[in-house]
Amino acid sequence: MRQTNIHFLVRSFAILFSVVAVPTSALADGDKAPPVRSPFAASSGIKGNPKVYVLPMQGIPGLDFDPQLVETLLKDIGESKPDLVVIDVNAGSVGGKPDEVRMDPRRPLGAITELREEIAVMQSGLQTVPVAVLVRNGSGLYGVAALAWPTIFLAPAGSIGGIDFGAAAPGENDADIRAKMRSAWKAIATGITELGGHDGAQTNLLFADKVMDASAARTAKLSSGECSDVAEVVKALGYSDSSAVGNGASIAAKASTAWRTELSAAQGMLRKFQEPMDSEADIAVRLDLMKKVKSQMESSPRLARALEWSVGLNVEQSAELIAALEKQSAARAR
Repeated sequence: MRQTNIHFLVRSFAILFSVVAVPTSALADGDKAPPVRSPFAASSGIKGNPKVYVLPMQGIPGLDFDPQLVETLLKDIGESKPDLVVIDVNAGSVGGKPDEVRMDPRRPLGAITELREEIAVMQSGLQTVPVAVLVRNGSGLYGVAALAWPTIFLAPAGSIGGIDFGAAAPGENDADIRAKMRSAWKAIATGITELGGHDGAQTNLLFADKVMDASAARTAKLSSGECSDVAEVVKALGYSDSSAVGNGASIAAKASTAWRTELSAAQGMLRKFQEPMDSEADIAVRLDLMKKVKSQMESSPRLARALEWSVGLNVEQSAELIAALEKQSAARAR
């Protein structure tokens, strides 16, 4: 039997967000509380040391950070009632460890239009909460998302930028189409970063060939300085101490673990599906495997997206494969 090829289809879906933040911060002096309140602290309306909600923006946009997770985090933030939200940006890392899952890198970048919509959702949900951003790894769309706020800090070894929309643009070898798509996506990215008070020239720095380190980001006035962790961000904002609230880390970890477990199982079934077939019984086995994968994709949007972004298989294609196998099985039964 001729083996059916699995083709890539573009169906990008990534979720990032923005909220209304407050003016740029001033750094505190070492570990001591500053003698006067910083501009951030003075304008935030927070009395005393803040209750801080750490919101992880990690891993792969659209998979580790998606609409479902955003909804859950917003609900948790509402219940936790923080004085301050610190968004901890770390692309390519899950739970502080390097992410070993590999996707077609073009897929998340092509989701810039969904990013714009999610920013509007988050602005509505968190419009009364002051926000600061800590960027550990701001590559890809996470770099654009980070600049939707004015108060940004980079970790000393942090980086931001290095976005190549040209590589993600559709059109294959049609240079004109690719150039138009790249221009359109850059315009959307600029609109997002303008929400954080960053101009077009600053946004263009995200599209350089190389990522910017913490020093370059501060020189370009993309960041307010360097902070190693959330505790340093709090002090840089003008507070001597803080208390943690909410379950952002555990919520994000649960979501990331779930779809990765599902992906591993589905990939195992697909590997078995692609093994050579020698008998009618093999057709039945292969048919059963694809039905299971299709069912799992239909019940798990994250798994469906992960399979499409990693091997190019979506629900529609799985249905076509199932129909082809059923037709072949019926033909052999005659």
